[in-house]
Amino acid sequence: MNAKTKKMLLAFVCLLAAALVIFLITRPETFAGKKNVTVTVVFADGSEKVHQCTTKGKFLIDAIKDFVNGEDSSYGYFITGVDGVEADSSKEEWWCLYDGNGEMLMTGASETPIKNGDSYKIVFTVGYDF
Repeated sequence: MNAKTKKMLLAFVCLLAAALVIFLITRPETFAGKKNVTVTVVFADGSEKVHQCTTKGKFLIDAIKDFVNGEDSSYGYFITGVDGVEADSSKEEWWCLYDGNGEMLMTGASETPIKNGDSYKIVFTVGYDF
């Protein structure tokens, strides 16, 4: 192996190590054990339904899987229906996830870690401009 190849291999290993460190620092923290989570569903007409969820799972999908359906996406589980109400993507309808502070989540339900006492909203939304 010549010196140029060794340098390239060393650079690749360093890059791989840096990527691993970044992943370990930025990955979402999960919590073990039983969790009680409140999920409020807001429908198109503004009416609400509150679900008190209990799970031993680590992610939001574990708490809501009994009343949502959807599909996997590059951002995690993408919710297409809640409590029997389906969003129609041809009409720019979708279900948006919010945390207890009213902040829109940037991850899907399968990528959102939960802890005991958390609250979330799943809001029927029309339009992709936000």
